[in-house]
Parts: sequence; C-alpha cells; structure tokens
Amino acid sequence: MELPRKHRPKTVSELVGQVEVRKMMAQWFGTSTTPQTILLSGPTGCGKTTIARIIRRQLKISSMDWNEFNAATDRGIEVVRTIEAQAELNPMKGEFKAWNIDEAHQLTTAAQHGFLKLLEEPPRGVFFILSTTNPKKLLPTIRSRCTDIVVKNLTMTELKKLVKSIGKKEKKTLTDDVVEEICKAADGSARKALVVLGSIIKIKTEKDQLEVISKVQIEKEAIDVARILMRPTATWNDVKTILKDLGDDQEKVRHTILGYASACMLNPRGPKARQATTVGRAYLMIQCFRDHFYDSGKAGLYAACYEVLYGSDTD
Repeated sequence: MELPRKHRPKTVSELVGQVEVRKMMAQWFGTSTTPQTILLSGPTGCGKTTIARIIRRQLKISSMDWNEFNAATDRGIEVVRTIEAQAELNPMKGEFKAWNIDEAHQLTTAAQHGFLKLLEEPPRGVFFILSTTNPKKLLPTIRSRCTDIVVKNLTMTELKKLVKSIGKKEKKTLTDDVVEEICKAADGSARKALVVLGSIIKIKTEKDQLEVISKVQIEKEAIDVARILMRPTATWNDVKTILKDLGDDQEKVRHTILGYASACMLNPRGPKARQATTVGRAYLMIQCFRDHFYDSGKAGLYAACYEVLYGSDTD
C-alpha cells in the first residue's frame, strides 16, 4: 500500500499541523454540533479528503451512506438532481448520510444554483462536504451557506516531523539531509512528502536516495510547467519563475511535459468545446517539445515554452 494511504490520519489528534482546523473539529465532536454543510478549501495534497473522512468516521457514516464524487468529471445539473432525490431517502445504515464533493468549484453555474436549496435546508441527517482548490470560483451564495474550513500547507517544521514519524514507523533510517530534501520536494504537501518518502523507502545509500528525490522534484516542476502551458491565457511571466528554478536535466523535463500533453490529448476533460481546445493545446505542446535539448540545453527548453505560448513568430 502506498504510504499516503497506509498512514492517512483517522482521527483529529493524528493530523499534523492544521491547529485551527483541529480546534474547530474537536469542538464540533465534543458537543455534537457538526454543521451539515462544510466547505474545505486549500491547495492540492494538503489534507482536505483526509479531513472529510475523519468527519465521516466521527459521525459513524456507513460506506453505503457515504458518497464521494469528483466535480471535475461529474459537474452538471443532473448530478445535483440525483443528489437531491437520494438525499430525501433514509440512510441505509445508521443515522446519517453524506456527500463529499471534490473540486466543487468545477460544478457548472447551473449545478451550483441547483445546489443552493439543498445547502440552505439540508434534509435531517444529511451532510454535504464541498472540497475545492479554488473557492473563489464557487458562487458567493454557495460559500455563505457553508461552514468554511481553510486547510493550509504544512510548514517545513511540520513536514519534517511527519516524515521522521512515518520513517520511524516504516523502520527506515533517514539522514537529516534526506529529510530536508524530501520536505523541499513536497512544497508544503503532506501527501507529496509521503509519496517522495515512498520512492526512496527501499533505497539503501544516502547518495542514491538524494538522487531519486532530485528526479522527483524535477518531475514535479515539469508538471507545473506543463499545467501552465496548457492554459490558453498563460503568459511568459506565469512560467518563467518555475523555469528559473528547474534543474539541469532538460530531457527529463521534456519527457514529463510530453507525457502530460499526451495524457491531455487522450483524456480531455470538461464540455466538448473545452475538450477541443485542450486537445489542440496538447498537440501544440507535443509539436514544440518533440525534439531533444541535448545541443540547446536550457535555451532550447525556454524556446519551446515560448513557442507554445506565442508561436514561432517573434515579430
């Protein structure tokens, strides 16, 4: 089992960091006043899903009455209508039922409007947990109907504590330098820290561990570049900051970007009009990055990024 799943916190006390969140949840559970509509917002990998599942355990919601779906793929008004119909039914087991909606900001405007009544007056015993990386894209009326929980990235101190703790549980001796580099690669994300730790868990020497961590970091930064390049409205200022910090393995970056673009071509998301734009953008990226950078090095990488953004005509 991957480390993020194996060591996912199951109780409030097991959460690392998130001091304000832990205080709020402890108060709910101590007084049986858990709100029926909750908005979890924060960056990817910070623990939103973990917190939602802790709430589920605390409320003793059975697997039959716990519903999770990703609004990035199921986002229309029909989804809301289905939830509305099911919410009126009694729980199959126990007292409560709940919906955990990931990437809730990707619900269509019509779907969000359709959700308003449910969130304002949820049926008795029904809980709604909306998770999002971009709460500003939710209707203000949606946000005002939810109890807001802001989940933050972990500090370096908190990440180090987490990595050392999991390393100890896995009976893995980690040097201070290795812990430091894992936490840098994680960039505040507990999930990312454990993914990186998992990638070196069977590697014996510190030298080899640091080499693997470096490659993981390059891959993460390359994916960040690819995500920016996929945005039709992206500018050079958006991408240049990441390019400045990239390592010297341009071919690793190129192959990662090609892989990301290929995945976008094969599995475009959203409505058909957006899918066409995504496929076209991904094709352009593949064209610009298909030739190696052995001779041109970083200059070739920069040129490929610029060409995706503005084309080959510099006039």
